[in-house]
Amino acid sequence: MTATASIREQGRATMSSSRRLADIRVADSVFNFQLSTFNFQLPLLACAACFGQSDSPLAHGFNWGIISLLGVVIGVLGAFSTFFVFLAKRSAMVATSASQTTMQSAQTPSATDHSRPTTD
Repeated sequence: MTATASIREQGRATMSSSRRLADIRVADSVFNFQLSTFNFQLPLLACAACFGQSDSPLAHGFNWGIISLLGVVIGVLGAFSTFFVFLAKRSAMVATSASQTTMQSAQTPSATDHSRPTTD
């Protein structure tokens, strides 16, 4: 009984020491992040679009980038919707031709009887 109790205590001791070590590592990494973030205080510079200079070349490039990306999105969505319109028209055409074929075969009396050769 004492052997199993001592093994359990050793397991708890190593578990608690590993937890303490992990807690220390997390605390050190958080401290290092805060130190590196707040210690190096560089001035933050806004871009021309955010700062308000709408006549600068950077703002014009920003606007053309937005327009070109909008054109790409509209083009892709247009192609996607055109494809589905094409599929709808094609399925309607196939359904119409299938119904006409069915109606023609129902109107002609036994078209398969004429195709068989007769042995008289």
